[in-house]
Amino acid sequence: MKLYKYQQELIDNSHKNYIYPLDTGTGKTIISINHYWKHAQGKKLLIVAPAQKVREGGWDREINKFKTYNKIDNIDYKVISYHKLADAKVDKDTFIIFDECHYIKNYKGTQRSRFALTHSRQADGFCLLSATPASNGYQDLGNYFSIFGFYSSGYKYEKEFAVKQFNNIGFWEIKHWKNTDKIDEMWKSISSKALMKEDCVDLPPLVFEEKYFDAGKEYIAIKKDRYWNGILYDNTSKVIAGLRQSAGIKDKLEYLKEFRANTDANILIFYNFNREAKEIKKIMKVDYEVSGAVSNIPKFDDYDTLKGKTTLVQIQAGGAGIELQYNTEVIFFSPTWSYQDYSQALGRAYRIGQKNKVTVYKYIGNRTIEECVYARLDEKKDFAEKLLTDEDLGGNFDDK
Repeated sequence: MKLYKYQQELIDNSHKNYIYPLDTGTGKTIISINHYWKHAQGKKLLIVAPAQKVREGGWDREINKFKTYNKIDNIDYKVISYHKLADAKVDKDTFIIFDECHYIKNYKGTQRSRFALTHSRQADGFCLLSATPASNGYQDLGNYFSIFGFYSSGYKYEKEFAVKQFNNIGFWEIKHWKNTDKIDEMWKSISSKALMKEDCVDLPPLVFEEKYFDAGKEYIAIKKDRYWNGILYDNTSKVIAGLRQSAGIKDKLEYLKEFRANTDANILIFYNFNREAKEIKKIMKVDYEVSGAVSNIPKFDDYDTLKGKTTLVQIQAGGAGIELQYNTEVIFFSPTWSYQDYSQALGRAYRIGQKNKVTVYKYIGNRTIEECVYARLDEKKDFAEKLLTDEDLGGNFDDK
C-alpha cells in the first residue's frame, strides 16, 4: 500500500533505533513495517505486541499487504505477546518492533521491561510504537533511555534527574525533575515528532479499519451443537440471535479494554444487544449512553472540552437525530443488519461541526456471519435472514 506523505516523511527522517509516538489511526503498524524494511531489510523480524492485538491478526494482514504491494516473496517474521518475551530467541540477525511500547516503560518490578532491555541489546535494531509512550511525563522515560543506551538502567536516569524528598509517611517520592532540557534533547534524538490524527493533512477525514477476532467457543458451540451454557438453540431465530451475540465477543471485549486504556480520545461505541452493553460496562467506565431506556449525552457547549470520554449507543436507538461529533474514534462492536441504521450511525460523529479526523473500527468475528453482514453493508444494502446459508448456520431447520 502506498504511504501517505506524512508517513513517508517520518520514515525518511528516522534512525535505525527509533520510537514513533503517534496517535491512533495514523498508521503506526505500516510505518513500522516500512521502517524495518528501510533499516533492516533481510533480517528476521520479531514483533512484540499485547496479546489482544496478536490474536486479532492485524500484524499478519498488514505484512501481507506490504508484501503484495512491494512484490516481496517472503519476510521472515514472528508475532508474539509480551507474555512470551522471556522465551524469544533474539540475535544480531533480528530486528524487533515493540508495539504499544508503554508496556515496557516501567523499570521497577516488571519482568517484561527487563526482557525488553536485554533483547534490545542483543538485536540488530529495534523500533517502538505507542500513542501514549509516556503518559506520566518524565518518570516514564527511564526504561526507554536504557533501551536506547543512554543509561544502564532506569534507576541511573532517575538518580541523575529526579529531585526527591521524604513524604509525610517516611518514604522518598519524586517532587520534580531537574535539567529537563537535557531530557528533552535525549528524547528528540530517538523519537519522531509526536503526531496527532488532525496533524496529518493528507489523511482522509474518515478512515475505516477492520479488526478481526476469533469466533470463540460459544459461537462454535451454538453453530455446531445448538447448545451453550444451559440454553438449547432449537430453531433458526434462536440460532441467529445466539450467533450474532456471541461472535468474537470475548476477544472483542479484551481488545476494546486495551484500546480504551491507551488513548485519551473520545470513543463512540455502537452496539446491538443488551448483553453487549452489560459486558462493555463491566470493563470500562461509560460516561454517556443512548439506548431505548436512557438518553444521556453531554451539552453541546461542552464538546470542545471533553477528553477521554466513552459514549455507548444502541444503534437502533441512537442512529439518527443526535450529534456526537466530540468523538474521533467510532467502534461498531457488532454490525446492524440495516444499512440505513449503519449509515445514520456513521453520521453521528462524522458530520458538520466535526473539527478532527475520524477513524471507524469495525469489529468482526472471523469466519462468522458478521463477515456476511458487512459485505452486504459495504454494498449499501440491508442484510436479511434469507441470505444466510445452511453452512452459515451449521445446518438447516424445518422452520426455515
